[in-house]
Amino acid sequence: MDLKNKNLHRSIFIVVLFTGVLLELLLFYLLPKQSWVDGLLQSWYFSQGLTIYKDSVSMYFPLLYALMVPFHKLFGFTQNPTIIISLVNSVILFTALTIFSFKNLQKWFCVFPPVIFLLWNFVLGNNQFTTPAFLNLVTFLSFACWWSWYKKPSKLQAILTGLFLSLTVFTVQIMALFVGVIFISLFLRQLASRKPLTLMVITVIAFLTPIIIIGLWLASKNALKNPVFLYYFSPGGYPYTMGRSFENTLMFLTIFSPLILLIAGLGLSFKKKFNDIRVDFIYQRYIFSFLILVSFAVPFWFAIFHQSRFQSSLAVTSFLFGVGLKLVFDKGFRKVGNMVTIGLVIVLHLLSLKDVIIPYFQKNIAYPPSKRIMTEIYPDDPMYKAVEWIKKNTPQNAKLFATTDSLVYLKTKRLPINAYATSNLPVVYTPFDKFKQALSTTPPDYWVIDERQWDRFHDFGYDEASEILQKILACEEVVAQIEHITIRKHKQGKNLCI
Repeated sequence: MDLKNKNLHRSIFIVVLFTGVLLELLLFYLLPKQSWVDGLLQSWYFSQGLTIYKDSVSMYFPLLYALMVPFHKLFGFTQNPTIIISLVNSVILFTALTIFSFKNLQKWFCVFPPVIFLLWNFVLGNNQFTTPAFLNLVTFLSFACWWSWYKKPSKLQAILTGLFLSLTVFTVQIMALFVGVIFISLFLRQLASRKPLTLMVITVIAFLTPIIIIGLWLASKNALKNPVFLYYFSPGGYPYTMGRSFENTLMFLTIFSPLILLIAGLGLSFKKKFNDIRVDFIYQRYIFSFLILVSFAVPFWFAIFHQSRFQSSLAVTSFLFGVGLKLVFDKGFRKVGNMVTIGLVIVLHLLSLKDVIIPYFQKNIAYPPSKRIMTEIYPDDPMYKAVEWIKKNTPQNAKLFATTDSLVYLKTKRLPINAYATSNLPVVYTPFDKFKQALSTTPPDYWVIDERQWDRFHDFGYDEASEILQKILACEEVVAQIEHITIRKHKQGKNLCI
């Protein structure tokens, strides 16, 4: 590339980066915001002496929660800190993706990853820092380190790859397939280069270190007897069809459209190129990039199907969109098959613009400014009145069992009676025998019940959970009724109606 092209490349980079960051700031200001309530609550529970899995329920691995504890201790146990970190996370990720794309993709292909990212980031993330938003960052960092190592291995890349992969899988277990593909590719890369497996050993040690540290801490707290995070492998859980609407399916197909581009770009040369694994490490990297996309798409399709999950791999899929385009054009855009491929991808994006992206921004930019924090409890909400009633009419040490918004615990500064009470998802009540025994042994002082939950339990297929709770509540005294929220008091010494 001559000096003129280098200057042009640099100028385009500056324009894309500046425009993208400015757009991130503008949309953050204009769109409604949400805090990460689950991370806030787990951090507050920890500050009150509770232990995750033992005293509070979570279906996810604990690494991100552990990181949130010092964060909230520093910035306060309120909703504002994670609202701000949402913006910080997005800007850091967009900047990293833009730098990486302009460094690793030539010509105009480098512009597409940041553009695709900006197109989808707010739609999938809802202006909120959550587990998928964090995964979006660490999966991209894992991928970026892997991409660089596959080209030229080094000890630093080995350490960073292991650490980022550990952060990824130990945040959400569904990323295990992605981590497995990365490790297999690196192992084969080392074998093909005919060098010692020293770097693989370093990566494995870096990967296991955070897991061992947190695992030992949980074991020391006797917190591994009820591993709710293994619910993916249990017969319970949610209906797999949950959320598989036309819009969500269209989002899925559009976001993972780089699979189509990579198939067309790699084409029939796979057998020829991959026959001798030592021939072309760059080509092998494209093959494993395709498998990495598959490692996201397959579990995402069969897990709970909602749009926020697709955010977990957005930066990686955005970058591979640029890679796929490059491969297609390198093979000859004028070929009929490649033209059809590009046409299909364009149609998917146009449909998504029409049916998903534009309606999202139209709806959310018009959101009432007075309620821009969507997760806050405002005075006209029945939950606000319930919180105020509890603060005025119950002692500070009262223990609650709530099937309402779990923020009731933090807002009232009252703790849940047991781990089951920390979630209103019926899957955590299984097995029901243990659930009933825990309630019988130590009943709550007050029940805070959202009467609408019974229909929700039924929709999830957990009628037995509904029957158990309603049978218990039938014998408990009603002390307050605030629209759809019923507060009941348990009389000390009285047995529950189980």
